[in-house]
Order: sequence, then C-alpha cells, then structure tokens
Amino acid sequence: MKTSNINSPVARAWAIYNAMTRKGVAPARGKAIAKAVAEGVAPGTAATQYHAWLRAANAALKAA
Repeated sequence: MKTSNINSPVARAWAIYNAMTRKGVAPARGKAIAKAVAEGVAPGTAATQYHAWLRAANAALKAA
C-alpha cells in the first residue's frame, strides 16, 4: 500500500485538477492522476479525489 508523503493530499489533488482545467474542460483522468501521484499524493487518493472533484466540477457547471 502506498501512502501520501505530503500534508493535505486531498487539497493538493484538487488544486492540481483545478490548475489542469482549461476553458471548463476537465483534464484527462490518467494525466491528472499521474500528476497528483508525481507530486506525492497516494494513487488511491488521487483516483478517489479525481472522481469527487469531477462530480463537483460538473455540478458547478450545471448550476452556472
């Protein structure tokens, strides 16, 4: 089992996904997760948070 080696891995993952978003288009899942893992987020956390982030991002777009 791999663990995150940074403080606040959930917040970091969301920040990465937000930064990778271009003109309202979500980053590709694989690339986004790979970047989060490269920055110290555990693979399982990165994947789980991508899913949560994507749902939140899509809900925000629908509400706008």
